[in-house]
Amino acid sequence: MEPTISINDVVIAKKVEKEQIKKGDVITFLQDGEVITHRITQINENGDYRTKGDNNNIEDTLEINYE
Repeated sequence: MEPTISINDVVIAKKVEKEQIKKGDVITFLQDGEVITHRITQINENGDYRTKGDNNNIEDTLEINYE
């Protein structure tokens, strides 16, 4: 997530209502037991999120849902 969030920075996450989440927000989620913090690049019609790290060249392959 550099340059927005640097290595060794502390991220504090809080749960928000699904209706508050929008494209461009930075979210934290669990994926395969790993905590990931990435930016939402797209919200699909089914409500799932496409995400990407700010310093990554490509979007994440898995879509994330609110649950």
